[in-house]
Amino acid sequence: MFETPKIPEKKQDLKIGINPQFQGFVPAEFSEDPFGYFETHGKNIKPGETVYEGEKIKEDPTAVKDFPVWTDENGNELKVVAKRVNTEKGKVGKTANPFYEADVMEKVRELGLPAPAPIARIQKEDEFLILMERAEGFTIFDPALQEIFQEKGYSEKDKEELKKDAEGAMAELQSRFEQAGVQRKWKLSDMVFQVDFSTKKITGITPVDWERTEIIGS
Repeated sequence: MFETPKIPEKKQDLKIGINPQFQGFVPAEFSEDPFGYFETHGKNIKPGETVYEGEKIKEDPTAVKDFPVWTDENGNELKVVAKRVNTEKGKVGKTANPFYEADVMEKVRELGLPAPAPIARIQKEDEFLILMERAEGFTIFDPALQEIFQEKGYSEKDKEELKKDAEGAMAELQSRFEQAGVQRKWKLSDMVFQVDFSTKKITGITPVDWERTEIIGS
């Protein structure tokens, strides 16, 4: 499904696999130096400091970044999230597959369940990146969400009711995933929610962070 373009001889250590449907969005600057682009243009999505478990990195807020919006020649927009792969974490480490998360997202989508669309797989020696389409909506730590709450005059009770609605939506989605043989940890912090602010209701939910997801029988 992913095509790997020809690479100049001097860049034989760089491998870029692009999902064909997104090929026209990839800027030359990214293709020339994906890891430099990640550091220069990426914006951290999660707040906080890096958390260690012994000598291993358990949580790294600098590993997942929003990219600037990419556009194709027709002006269509693509919102991109990039993740630097922790090759020792979760199923990624156990399977020794640095692109485990991208593979899982593809399979989950094939099952008709919500997951971001994988855009690209990148390798440079022992470093790996995966790119995926940004899920529409808000995470619970999104500053924009708090700004909207303030703008629309949400009370603490309103926020609590919305949180309960989010928990209910997550529980319902968990049931659908488990019926399809997909197992993962379910936390509000690992979800992106679509919200109708006028009715104070959750209208959609998309899981993120797939390194501990397992598809039974796969």
